[in-house]
Amino acid sequence: MKGSFLAFAGESLKALELCLPTMQPGQLCRLYARSDYAFGDETDDHSGCCNGSCKSSASAATAAAASGRCAGPNADVVMDVELIDWRGDDISANKNGSLLRSVARHGEGFVNPTLGSQVTVKLRGFQILQSPANQLKEFLPSKQLEFELGDTLPPAEGYCPGIEAALCKMYKCEQANIWLLDSSELGFGAGGCADLSVPPNANLVYQIELLDFVKPKEVWQLNRVEKIAEAESAKARSVACLTAGNLRLAFVHCKRVVDYLEWDADFQGDADLQTQRHRLLLAGRLNLALACLKTRRFQQAVTQCSSVLEKLDSKNEKALYRRGQARLETCDFDLAADDFRACLAVNSSNSAAKAGLQRALDGAKQVEQRERRRFAGMFD
Repeated sequence: MKGSFLAFAGESLKALELCLPTMQPGQLCRLYARSDYAFGDETDDHSGCCNGSCKSSASAATAAAASGRCAGPNADVVMDVELIDWRGDDISANKNGSLLRSVARHGEGFVNPTLGSQVTVKLRGFQILQSPANQLKEFLPSKQLEFELGDTLPPAEGYCPGIEAALCKMYKCEQANIWLLDSSELGFGAGGCADLSVPPNANLVYQIELLDFVKPKEVWQLNRVEKIAEAESAKARSVACLTAGNLRLAFVHCKRVVDYLEWDADFQGDADLQTQRHRLLLAGRLNLALACLKTRRFQQAVTQCSSVLEKLDSKNEKALYRRGQARLETCDFDLAADDFRACLAVNSSNSAAKAGLQRALDGAKQVEQRERRRFAGMFD
């Protein structure tokens, strides 16, 4: 009897839900299932169930035979199972089938890890061979890793971008099989991984278990002293990420600093905490502006620099220069020129600001010339 169903959604026997994730398409197996992994105290009303290969305990078999059913209540069963085809849950960003998941064991709770979470995972990796078709070759024996989600790990550890994308969809203690079917973005790409003998552009399968994770604390979970401590830690981490060129994670940590310290009312009445808040928030907004510039989020960079100049330090050289840079990129040449002039008023020897001012003036001149050509003769 051929059938299809949605695994892990209550549409199949528990025995099948445990067995199928371990099978490959085309594989045939015989499954022996105790009653609590089969129909339990219910009955199977379909005489064609399991293509006639079910067996049951003596009393249940008699009742089932008398009623024409294949299996009665509390029956142990034997099933011949062939996995003809499968399709995992598509968890790719564009829903293009490049990242598929099959849950082997459900996790706990309702919270997923995010970038910046400290995670502990167990990985085992396989390459999908082209010949013989769809056979698996292990390249990574089971190993445990602890790291910050979003951090860059050496390929020799067996870690690739598809694992990060999958972990962001998992729950604590969940076990899942993950298929990476677009190696250029999710796997090891055109370079492969020589340390693990993975060839270029290989499609991969990982068995992943999310053993534990700890997310950064939310603002509402902290008192004002804890906010200062968490902001100090996030600032140090953001600087390390900026230095290493990990701009995605740098952006996350810079934003954490700002989120922790944004509301001044939390620190009223304590001069020492206010001083620390001012120092950390100034650094956090400036670093966030830098991360925004490097990731081409120019309007956000303008917003962060403006917040520094309006609320923290009206003559901050870095804020003036970085806002000028962002405005150059968005072709706001007149405003950019104003920022570079203000920066030079603070530090007349800033050669980068001088170069920026010249670019802004040249850009404004080119815009004016284009406008003149466009409207030439219209008002003669």
